[in-house]
Amino acid sequence: MLYATLPSKVAHYLTDLNCLRNELREDGQARYVPNGLRVVESILLREFSREEIAVCYVDQLETASVRVFKKYMPGKAYPFRPEQWPDVVLKGMEIQNRNNWFPFCTWIVGLPGETHADVKDSLDLLHTLRDARWCVVPTLFTPLEETRLARKEAAKLPELTDLQWEFFFTCWRYNLDFFRHNYKQLLFSLGIPIYYFLLGRKLFGHRIKYPLWRLAHVPEPLLRRKLYLRLDRPATRYRVPGNVPAPQVQSAALGQEGLILKEVFE
Repeated sequence: MLYATLPSKVAHYLTDLNCLRNELREDGQARYVPNGLRVVESILLREFSREEIAVCYVDQLETASVRVFKKYMPGKAYPFRPEQWPDVVLKGMEIQNRNNWFPFCTWIVGLPGETHADVKDSLDLLHTLRDARWCVVPTLFTPLEETRLARKEAAKLPELTDLQWEFFFTCWRYNLDFFRHNYKQLLFSLGIPIYYFLLGRKLFGHRIKYPLWRLAHVPEPLLRRKLYLRLDRPATRYRVPGNVPAPQVQSAALGQEGLILKEVFE
């Protein structure tokens, strides 16, 4: 959780609920912002942005598929509904970037039962995050002991589908664009075709070819009809919402953390 890693110099803001409430009601109405990313648009964020430094932390986005989200992690977005997860991610990212927070996010590839439609959901959300300031690391699903998925088979690179490879390398393309803007990126891009023809296609087959070309910054018009996304065109499926309304829940069902959030947001 983000709150557990915050410097002590701002810890007192977390208990000053009146201060937070006033910040959330600047325009006369409460602004409901994502709890899934553990971010409140408040004096807490502004305190960091005043220091003119980039604040980084780790968060797990996992998937953009509402179907998969409901199946494996329905409480992750609490107090928001699973159907709101894409909006939670987009609004949370917009708030963080505006306040000089650059999250380090992970995304799971190959969750049990993941379909082409589920991967397209994640690709569409990834497209909307094209200009965000963040680092995204696609991780292969690995079953953990003593969990409900302990007996599920782990995802393997040679078994990834075309869409999963596209998602995998699009994530790393984003990272290259965010962190590198010099001649080293050009050298890296020139080395990718060499890797593909000498080793990559032997290890993983031809499915990685066009996703690798995107990583190498091959112009997007040359990749049309080969990949699902067109990064040279605006994202159309998702938009950053103006706010994310939190559903009304019974106070008795909230628990201690939920009651604190309810007091802050209301």
